[in-house]
Amino acid sequence: PIDVVFVAVPYLAASGYGDFPMIYSHDEALAVAQQTSERTCALGGTARPVGRIGGAAAQLIAYAAESRSALICMTTHGRTGLARLWVGSVAEEVLRQAPCPVLVRRSLIPGAVSVPAQSPAGQSGGRPC
Repeated sequence: PIDVVFVAVPYLAASGYGDFPMIYSHDEALAVAQQTSERTCALGGTARPVGRIGGAAAQLIAYAAESRSALICMTTHGRTGLARLWVGSVAEEVLRQAPCPVLVRRSLIPGAVSVPAQSPAGQSGGRPC
């Protein structure tokens, strides 16, 4: 199964910066992960939504270690200049510190939550669709 992890970063949500959703609670983060999980299921995959609160890179790295993930797939906004200096690069930090391989892809739609790659049908675990 695919674990769809959405991390709400409180200080970015509070600032209203750019395309970050205004999410403050674990339940709201879980709801966004659930929406993406449902799109994964529509493609024939199996998905398990996970919501986390905190620093995005730290939470993704911690979850990958806790769940013994085989691979992290994530998108990047590809910010440069002052935006990257102010927000930082979550993808770069995850690439450097993750306990497993990381596949990074540039987001096609700014601010969109990406649909994860299709999981082979018939795997056990996760949320059957």
